[in-house]
Amino acid sequence: MAAGIEQLVAVHARQVATLEQRIVTQAEQVAKLLEAQAASSQQILVLSTRVAELEARLKKDSHNSHKPPSSDGPAKLPRRRSRRRRSGKASGGQPGHSGTTLLQVAEPDTVVVHRASACAHCGTTLKQAPITARDRRNVSIGMTPIG
Repeated sequence: MAAGIEQLVAVHARQVATLEQRIVTQAEQVAKLLEAQAASSQQILVLSTRVAELEARLKKDSHNSHKPPSSDGPAKLPRRRSRRRRSGKASGGQPGHSGTTLLQVAEPDTVVVHRASACAHCGTTLKQAPITARDRRNVSIGMTPIG
């Protein structure tokens, strides 16, 4: 019987030694993981500070810093809202209003001819060039004669 107990004690001793070795290994792993976690936390703190600095720099423009307006970039500023109040009427001509159109007359009071004197691209004179297109426009100057 004593031999059976000694065998059990030996088996338990081996199991205890194996468990103690496992505990030591796991303790080393935990220490390494805690060290890695501390390094990661430090790196997260550094990167968070850098992101905050970059976001603050992005928010700056010529209105809230010493930067010149040319450095503002292509981003559009928000439109300023008009202080005008809506009247409730539809835009354009109102119902019941008879519109009038300025009609062209057969013989205008004044004819103004606009000719290009030189080509806009190469600068060649166009005084002898033939007229290729004509355009008619009505221009009404809202002035009443004096007298």
